[in-house]
Amino acid sequence: MKRFRIFLLLAILFIFSVDIFGQNKTIILNTKEFSPADKAELDKAEEMYLEANYLAALPIYQQLNESFPEEYYIMYRLGMCYLKKKDAYEKAVQYLKPVAENRPNSADVKFYLGVAYHLTYKFDEAITLFNEYLAQDIIKSQRPVTEQFIQYCKNAKELVANPLDVAITNIGVPINTEAAEYVPVVSSDEQVMVFTYMGRKSKGGFEDVFSSEKKKNGEWKDPTPLGENINGFDHDACIALSPDGQTLFIYKDTRDKKGEIYYSTIKGRDWDTPKPLLGEVNTNHWEGSASISTDGKTLYFTSDKPDGLGGRDIYKATLVNDSTWGNIENLGPTINTPYNDDAPFFHPDGRTLVFSSEGHNSMGGYDIFHSQLQKDGTWSAPINIGFPINSPDRDTYYVLSADGKTGYFSSGRPGGNGLQDIYTAVPGLEGYKPTIALLKGKITLDNVPAEAEITITYKNNNTTHSKLGSNSSTGEYLTMLPV
Repeated sequence: MKRFRIFLLLAILFIFSVDIFGQNKTIILNTKEFSPADKAELDKAEEMYLEANYLAALPIYQQLNESFPEEYYIMYRLGMCYLKKKDAYEKAVQYLKPVAENRPNSADVKFYLGVAYHLTYKFDEAITLFNEYLAQDIIKSQRPVTEQFIQYCKNAKELVANPLDVAITNIGVPINTEAAEYVPVVSSDEQVMVFTYMGRKSKGGFEDVFSSEKKKNGEWKDPTPLGENINGFDHDACIALSPDGQTLFIYKDTRDKKGEIYYSTIKGRDWDTPKPLLGEVNTNHWEGSASISTDGKTLYFTSDKPDGLGGRDIYKATLVNDSTWGNIENLGPTINTPYNDDAPFFHPDGRTLVFSSEGHNSMGGYDIFHSQLQKDGTWSAPINIGFPINSPDRDTYYVLSADGKTGYFSSGRPGGNGLQDIYTAVPGLEGYKPTIALLKGKITLDNVPAEAEITITYKNNNTTHSKLGSNSSTGEYLTMLPV
């Protein structure tokens, strides 16, 4: 039925001209010179566009633009598609600029050209366009969004003027491909990476979880999917790994559930079937990113439930017994903003929180921030991790190595292998030197690797710090301890 309605609408409009309404005046497409084949191609592109399949619509609009280079409507659609292609924002400027110059009051073109300028580091030009757009007759809901983009540009000018002395490296093949790789999760000893993949190798065409091990020469082995227990035909994404590497936290999104946090434990070399977290973390709303403390007693996670301070907020939960999570607390206005706050990573030092936010002094979309847990239980004011780790685009899912020397993150910045790639940043956090100890070993019984439960206690008061287990196949165990 949906296909029929779209086709019927276009068929009627083709009798005269195509008027597609933006928030202001229309951009009119004259189809008198269009052949039936051209109209069919336009119909196909419009259907893809209306279904938000912008990258599939792009080559069709590109071909139509080559045949009808003076049609501003086609230029506008092309520019809007290129705004969705992370390695081609300059192309968005190329096609939106002539529309803004010749049809300045049409279809919010000044706003979107401003966005394109912002994404290509032309901040002054973006501010000018945003202010011109605010002077037009726009709908009320667009005003705060536009004003926020102006603030993004001002923040960006300051951050770009004071760049970090940091080396950013695309970790390359075989991890990164022409598809999307993101949410890197790294073991405490940096020998195993688990990440989310979405591309032609995905089961069912959605997100899947892959992993790779580091070779002795420091290169990564070919990644492999975690198997049928983890990857189904819906969205399956990794979000965190416990400090001992034995528990993997997974995000699942199905037809029945909007988005929930699951966990899986490793048995030998295989991960068991994921189970939803017990207790009060998962609700009828979206719950996503998570990170667990080294003692296994506190879970930091993200939710968009309506009692928060903005869109998505970061919360913490406490382990009530061996398997149930409760005592949910919002981290409060120091961390959370009226905008989206997401992707918490709590470092094994027990003090450092790294997260992403659209608020604070973000330079555009999500930026990466860090904050310190104080002795009185409050959080220090978040600090923007800085440029060039952060960019005007979306920057998120940042994790720090145990020694703090390396940051791992995903980005769709130009020059990558595909839609999103995994990068490293050295140093991981400027001026940061955590005080932690890596505890690593192997349990054997009669010279055979053995599975065992390990309890770590404080010598001075004999209280339990944490519990962990050795791998049933290798006997190996691994964890981090704050010093």
